[in-house]
Amino acid sequence: MAKNKTNVSEPNQYPLRIYQSQKLVHAKGFAFCHAQLIDVSGKKQVYEEVDFSYSIFTRGYFHQAEFRACNFTGARFVDCNFRNATFADCNFSYSDFTGCRIETDEVLRNLPDQPNVRRELLQILRKNALSMGDVAAGRAFVIAELAAKKEHLRRAWKQEENYYKKKYGGFRNQSLVLAKRIGLWLDGFLWGHGEKLWNLPIAVIAILAVFSAISSATWAFSLSDPSVSQLIIMFKSFMIYYISLFLDAPYRDSLPHIVVLDWIVVIFRYVSLGILVSGLFRWLSHR
Repeated sequence: MAKNKTNVSEPNQYPLRIYQSQKLVHAKGFAFCHAQLIDVSGKKQVYEEVDFSYSIFTRGYFHQAEFRACNFTGARFVDCNFRNATFADCNFSYSDFTGCRIETDEVLRNLPDQPNVRRELLQILRKNALSMGDVAAGRAFVIAELAAKKEHLRRAWKQEENYYKKKYGGFRNQSLVLAKRIGLWLDGFLWGHGEKLWNLPIAVIAILAVFSAISSATWAFSLSDPSVSQLIIMFKSFMIYYISLFLDAPYRDSLPHIVVLDWIVVIFRYVSLGILVSGLFRWLSHR
C-alpha cells in the first residue's frame, strides 16, 4: 500500500519578532509588521512611514508620540496608553483596541475610507471607550459610526462600485437596503439615534401637522368651494384635536374623524413614551 504523503507546511514568511521592555526611538520607514511589542515605550518619539501592520501591542506607552503616515492595518492594541499622541494619515483598517487610552479626535481624523471597514473600527473604538469610562468619546464614536452606516447604505443603493454591485445586486438585496435606509432615517428623525432626545417633540409636532393637513384636505374635498380662511381654521382645529388625542386629553368639539389616523396617533403616543423612557434611562445611566 502506498504511504500517505505528509503535507509539508510552507516556510514562515514572517519570523517571530518580539520587542520587550524596550524604548522605540524615532524611526522612519522601519517595519514592525507581524511583531509582538510588549511593555514598549515611545514617549515623545516620532514615527514616520513605519509599518506596524498585524503587530500586537501589549502595555505600550506612547505619551505625546507622533505617528505620521504609519500603517496599523490589522494591528491589535491591548492596555496601551496613547494619551496626547497625534496621528496623521495613518491606516487603522481592521485594527483592534482593548483597554486603551487614545485621543478621540485623532482617531476620527484617521478613519478608513471604506464605510463598512470604518464602521467596524468605530464599533471597536466605542466599546473600548466605554470600557475605559469615557462616555463622551463613546457617543462621538456612535455618531461617526452612524454616519459610516449611512454612507455604506448609500453606496449599496447607488451601486457605483463593483464591491456593492456584487454584494447588493438584485431586487431582494436592494429592497433590504432600502428598508434599512428608511429605518435609519426614521430612527434619526424621531430621537436622533438615542443621542438627541429633543428631536422627539419636534418629530411629534411634525407628524401631527401632517395628519392635520391630510384631515383638512379630506374635509375640503367634501365641499364645493372652500375658502383659504376655512382651511386654516380647520387645520388649527385638527391640530388641536390630534395634540389632545396624543396627550390623551379631552376634546369637546366635533370634527370629521379619519379612524385610521386616530389609531396611528394612539399607537404613536405609546411608541413615543417608550422612546422617551429609553432615552432618559440611557442619559441617567451615563451620569
